[in-house]
Amino acid sequence: MYLDAKDYKGNKINGASKWSGTVGAIYHPTDELSFIGRMTYLGSTSINNGALDVPSFAKYDLGASYKTKLKQYTGNLRPDVLQCSWQGLLECSFW
Repeated sequence: MYLDAKDYKGNKINGASKWSGTVGAIYHPTDELSFIGRMTYLGSTSINNGALDVPSFAKYDLGASYKTKLKQYTGNLRPDVLQCSWQGLLECSFW
């Protein structure tokens, strides 16, 4: 996404990146199991009226989910989804 953020006087907004985006994919090897991957990008910007430059960065996330049926206290089977995700996969420092 392109964002040219400016205030009412036409000055650039502090900390607002011009470019950002997210892309993701879900893979279903079976009806019950799925894997999720996502990448989020935020472009470089400056803060404190241009005194400090902040570099661009990308954040990666992975996840998985499994559909199952668990027995309720009544004895009936109830559909459930077990999910696990790891956000910030590479544990990079970003602001």
